[in-house]
Amino acid sequence: MPKPVGASRRKVIDQQVLRMIVKEYFPFSVVEDREFIKLIGMLNSGYTLPSRKTLTTSLLPVMYNEVYEKVKNDINSNAHYVSLTTDSWTSVKNESYTAVTAHYIDKDCILKTYLLSCFKYSESHTS
Repeated sequence: MPKPVGASRRKVIDQQVLRMIVKEYFPFSVVEDREFIKLIGMLNSGYTLPSRKTLTTSLLPVMYNEVYEKVKNDINSNAHYVSLTTDSWTSVKNESYTAVTAHYIDKDCILKTYLLSCFKYSESHTS
């Protein structure tokens, strides 16, 4: 019988699974995919993937708050001037979206860009 993963190690793996899903635009349902479950079991038989519900209701809000604070602190600490841009588009499903992005150049002359918001709305728009 496989040795269960300890709580602290499980938390680290759960966070990495979520990070992979978010950064690679995978659907949350990937944790229910048979081949993915099989792969994870081969890598560590004592680890059980979090459910889609756990990902979306518990882990994602924590990650969101951590990233939110990191972005806020980075902008407050390193940006003297910030440029905001917006972009609106219509998806292939005819849904309208607008994104708001912040840009600044840090003290090392590196351009930093953060997506601040992306929201769906029902009114029609033109670009």
